[in-house]
Amino acid sequence: VTTLAQPSGPAGGFTAQPVDTSTIQLILNHGPNDVNDSFLYYYSRSLTGPFDEIPANMMDDDLNVSGLLPGTTYYFTVRPVYEGILGTAVGPESATTMQAPISLTKPSSLKATVKGPSSIEVSWSVVNGADGYRIYRSLTSGGDYELVGTAIDETSFLNTGLPAGVRHYYKVEAYNSG
Repeated sequence: VTTLAQPSGPAGGFTAQPVDTSTIQLILNHGPNDVNDSFLYYYSRSLTGPFDEIPANMMDDDLNVSGLLPGTTYYFTVRPVYEGILGTAVGPESATTMQAPISLTKPSSLKATVKGPSSIEVSWSVVNGADGYRIYRSLTSGGDYELVGTAIDETSFLNTGLPAGVRHYYKVEAYNSG
């Protein structure tokens, strides 16, 4: 009678890394002597479990786990399978999905004031949650706007070096780094 060897996890373990706000990629680090038929994948939102099986059973080097919540840490384990025998789980490894960007309102009270023959000051109201503002200028209303500057901790921007007697149109966009 020959006994079967206990299957072992991927020789180099595995890593988990965020892809976007709802996906984490598991990457198996196979060694030259991996003989497993496949792997079973498990996840949990708690380090101590319980761990639920991810519907996948494959020998691929990576697996994208999708449908996850933004900004949430997940824990993963991997169990090898060889000739129908389940091996010991490897892990857990953790990764946190990326934060969803915060939806910002448009800056209001936009005002452009001539400050000299070649400069215009653009001002606006603060937008809660904004990390900064991008200021755009066009020569026509509703035309093609080009980025002319940014403001981080201010709600105004001085646009200088403009030709005298030319009308300019501005728009301001709030942004955050999240």
